[in-house]
Amino acid sequence: MIKVTADSFILSCEVSAAGDGVAVTGYEGAGSRLTVPATVKPEEGSGALPVTAIDKKAFLGLRGLRDITLPATVTDIGDWALSQCIHLTNVTIEKGGRPAFQRGVFEGSERIESIRLSEFDDDDMPYLLAATVKRLPAAYLLRDKDIGTAVWYDKWDLALSSFLKLDDYEGFTDRALCGEEDISYDGVGMVDGEMPGESTEYLKEVGRNKCYLCLLRLMHDNNLTDDFRATLCEYVTARAKGRGTGSAWSLFKEEFKDNKEYLELYLDTIKPTTEEIDAMLRDLGDDMATAKAYILKASSNHDKKDSFFDELSL
Repeated sequence: MIKVTADSFILSCEVSAAGDGVAVTGYEGAGSRLTVPATVKPEEGSGALPVTAIDKKAFLGLRGLRDITLPATVTDIGDWALSQCIHLTNVTIEKGGRPAFQRGVFEGSERIESIRLSEFDDDDMPYLLAATVKRLPAAYLLRDKDIGTAVWYDKWDLALSSFLKLDDYEGFTDRALCGEEDISYDGVGMVDGEMPGESTEYLKEVGRNKCYLCLLRLMHDNNLTDDFRATLCEYVTARAKGRGTGSAWSLFKEEFKDNKEYLELYLDTIKPTTEEIDAMLRDLGDDMATAKAYILKASSNHDKKDSFFDELSL
């Protein structure tokens, strides 16, 4: 066993059976940032070997980790290697790296926002890659050979299109059958990892998730076709305040109330009427001052044909 210091961690490593590389197998310590070294010396005075793998469960449950950078030498990331890292937000693979992601690498790491493959000069793909982990049921896209190409974007859009067409209730029965003992049917006494027992809560969750994915794709619109853009806008607009299930409005209040870019995008997408703006303002709490300010600005511009926020400067 080899011990290597990296940032505030001590990494445990093992030399591969072939003797041509090193795998990270575990860790000691704590911290919010970790950069895994590209090479490790097995013994004092020996030559350095490349770090080629992050072993199965290597960083499982590393709760304080927020940002991790892996060297381009890593070719394999094992099962559940970064699973249950509940605060993990950003993952970066250094330029030239294209590791194979095995089963459940990020399972339970629900806060991931960006998985960046540095060899691609693309500011949209990291966010869409992360969405395949926590939002879009298309984990296979993380391992797809076409990552970084227009074909990959087409596959992502096809996966989203299929997800939007799926009945919101469909997954509820599957989750109940797979984990019935974990369900709180009265909605009381739930703990982390359990699903809401009531189907209405599940439907709200799915609705918000679908609207989130629509807005995410509109925000990160590389290779987005005009037709699919229109489809996404229609989907969100049909679920705004006072329309349909209202799941887009629910999402707005819960996740975007302090996010300027998404506030702009949401309001510019749904183009609310004066009556709808009034209804939204009445529905916002006192802790949503930023959202109220943007909506009020939209109200003053709602008759303009251009974006509500062309002249926004708050």
